Amino acid sequence: MRSRARHLSAQLAASSDPTRASSQSNNGDAASLEREREFLFRHRYLLSETVTAQRFTVEGLRAAITDSLDLLASPEGALIKPLFTRDPTGEMLTILAALGAERGPHTTLGVWSSRDGARALLMVQVRAAGSDTDAQQAACEAIRRAFASSLATIPPPTRRGSDC
Repeated sequence: MRSRARHLSAQLAASSDPTRASSQSNNGDAASLEREREFLFRHRYLLSETVTAQRFTVEGLRAAITDSLDLLASPEGALIKPLFTRDPTGEMLTILAALGAERGPHTTLGVWSSRDGARALLMVQVRAAGSDTDAQQAACEAIRRAFASSLATIPPPTRRGSDC
């Protein structure tokens, strides 16, 4: 994917839909990933599979914190040190391990893309309920208009096919 395609993806992700039909968009860029990390961190006790009533007993906390201390002493310790004081039981690491890096979309030039880099991927969350087909259609049309408008900013010789 060329830098122009990355620019187009970033432009679409940042564009403000005049109908406000979408609540957020994500193309895998650093800002989106940071928002996702913050969301996961804020909700780590709800999302972690290791959180049980036993986990927060004296014995459970001792075991969890001991595991975190062992990890701090390992070669990976420098990476988790900033998290330790805010997440001593290591719930965030449990969530990240469950998600696994291999499960994520392919990226090219910092945005999600097809394996060959020819197409960019942008996910948009629509504010309206899924059952509100009129609002869903309006949101799709707004995205198509934004795509066409962004595509028009790319000089004609570099344009490629446009599937939305």
